[in-house]
Amino acid sequence: MDTYTINKELDQLYKELDELTTMSCKQACKKYNFDYKSEATTAIQGEIEILENELHQIIDEEDEYDTFDAHGFANETDYVRWRYGA
Repeated sequence: MDTYTINKELDQLYKELDELTTMSCKQACKKYNFDYKSEATTAIQGEIEILENELHQIIDEEDEYDTFDAHGFANETDYVRWRYGA
């Protein structure tokens, strides 16, 4: 999964979490198929945490190769083309 996809999913999960806070317990239980609204909230927060950890791992991994001169490229444009296929 790439950072764009993760960020898109995180945005959706944050929207769901905001919507969930305004729902009644009955609506939340019906929509998310849980017995309690708090269980749905915990599940969404858990998904957010997992995706945020994955995003941080990807960012940390990319930071190690952040400089173009570490790979022997003449300029940053050549590095970006090589690294991201642009």
